[in-house]
Amino acid sequence: MMCFAHLSLVGQAALWRYFGALWRFVGTVLWRTAATFPCVGASWARSAHQVTAHSARRNTAEIAVLLPVEERFDGTGGAIATWVRNAYAHLDDDVFYRIYCPAVSSAFAGSLPVAHLRSYAVLDRMLRRMSRLLGALFRRNPHGVLRVLTVQGIVWVRSVLPALTAARVVHVHNRPGYAVQLRRSGYSGRVVLHMHNDAVESVQSWIKRGYGRSRSAMEVLSAVDHWVFCSEFLRRRVCDSFALSQAVTSVLYNGVTVEKKAVIAPVPQARGAQRGLISAVFAGRLIKEKGVVEAVRACGIANRYFPTSLDIYGGKATGFSSGGSSYISAVRREAERVNAECGAKRVRLHGYVPPAVLLTELERADVMLYPCRWDEPFGMVLVDALSVGTPVIAPARGGIPEIVRDRENGRLLLAEAGEDDFADALLELARSSQYSEIARAAMLTARTAFSWEKIAEQLLFVLEERRVE
Repeated sequence: MMCFAHLSLVGQAALWRYFGALWRFVGTVLWRTAATFPCVGASWARSAHQVTAHSARRNTAEIAVLLPVEERFDGTGGAIATWVRNAYAHLDDDVFYRIYCPAVSSAFAGSLPVAHLRSYAVLDRMLRRMSRLLGALFRRNPHGVLRVLTVQGIVWVRSVLPALTAARVVHVHNRPGYAVQLRRSGYSGRVVLHMHNDAVESVQSWIKRGYGRSRSAMEVLSAVDHWVFCSEFLRRRVCDSFALSQAVTSVLYNGVTVEKKAVIAPVPQARGAQRGLISAVFAGRLIKEKGVVEAVRACGIANRYFPTSLDIYGGKATGFSSGGSSYISAVRREAERVNAECGAKRVRLHGYVPPAVLLTELERADVMLYPCRWDEPFGMVLVDALSVGTPVIAPARGGIPEIVRDRENGRLLLAEAGEDDFADALLELARSSQYSEIARAAMLTARTAFSWEKIAEQLLFVLEERRVE
């Protein structure tokens, strides 16, 4: 206890700089020794039955798929791991690729060709334990701590570099710095950088964290052969900010698994309104940017005119996150206030649930309420809701207008819409005489624009050096 008291006197900011310097040194040592890991030279061969299948025809591509050091391929990762699993699973068998990630489980990966980096997996477990410890001590996000401990992922990239050099294409996900590190290490193949978040902020963040080395956006631009974005919104932002030509960019949306039915079944008219209780749902991280408090308040306002429930699914981070935060506490307080005002438990917080369970809950709801307060790059959960026939109410921010079409598959409100606006839209949509048509249009949107089959087809265009318009 005396030790921790002393630490608080020294100052967390100063100690954080100390640990950063310490781990830059440790990272340098790991960097220099990473190539000796026996797992790094993992061959490009798949499992025995895949090798047999591939021996009958020549492979048309050699692709390395490089995930961020924080992204586990075991079901506890985020949207990136899900995208890679689903998109690559729908590629033709003659596309030869291998996925590189710090940790993997066969239950999540299935038969996909994932490199089993056993030595790095041991190191990864050690670093993650230390990340959680230091994160708790300094009140920092463990993922951010992990990036520091791996020197912004340099240790991770260097550890798999011997295998990556054999690839014709490296598909880098969400880390501009990885592309630069590949070039600095002598990689001469094609680099495709796939941004699932704001690339401008990511590049600027990478420049600031140079560890004493000069960095520039031009170094990233020269390292990348082709850019992929998860929305047209992100593409426009990067092209405008960095004067990037659209000729070297593509948009690949996040997808959803849809049932293959010849005809979309009719949707019951105004499901909740007929039962006397409108059912709304929110799903996503419980952070300020997602507008969870606003969703609760909108539910409270709606209850003044018609009985309305709101079920909230998600934690403070991705995966099996169950910890609390000051914002989650604020959400709970607002939920208690609304429930007390209604005299019934109208708002319920469920925490994290597995994707399959979430889809079932989305399907049961009449409307998905998503009053986000930031420029959402895409919004994968919105497509999930549409796929099961649940219309979405969201603001026209970021990439959301590329998903939600006002009065066609949901309601697209003004970017500055407030709680009253969301409550009005919720009551109007759930009780609309056009509800059934809107719900069917939601399913049709998911099937035609966001199916994994279509996205895999577009991905192949990118990997074969053809641009997706």
